[in-house]
Amino acid sequence: MEKKPLNVAVGERIRNMRENAHLTREQLAELANISIQFLSDIENGMKSMTVPTIISLANALHVSTDYLLLGKTEECPSSVDASLIAMLAALPEKQRQVAGDLQRCFVQGVTS
Repeated sequence: MEKKPLNVAVGERIRNMRENAHLTREQLAELANISIQFLSDIENGMKSMTVPTIISLANALHVSTDYLLLGKTEECPSSVDASLIAMLAALPEKQRQVAGDLQRCFVQGVTS
């Protein structure tokens, strides 16, 4: 099967964002509600995606669909931002609330 250049480019962007967010394929597949094998095929440029899958992956990675499809970097958060967002998103609700409280305390402390 011949890889299509667009699939390869999109797959590379997805892999880079996943790795920058310190997510495993298993974690991202679960967040996007797709199979691990399908995610692997996407990252390797072997499969194309439906619009709902693109949206699910963009939401899970906290980037725009424009970034995933076209590589528009002005829409892409820094790797640090993406990593923090992904880590917070993976937390249970109670821990996410505690992390938010800690963040607010930290910001108040450094800005006072």
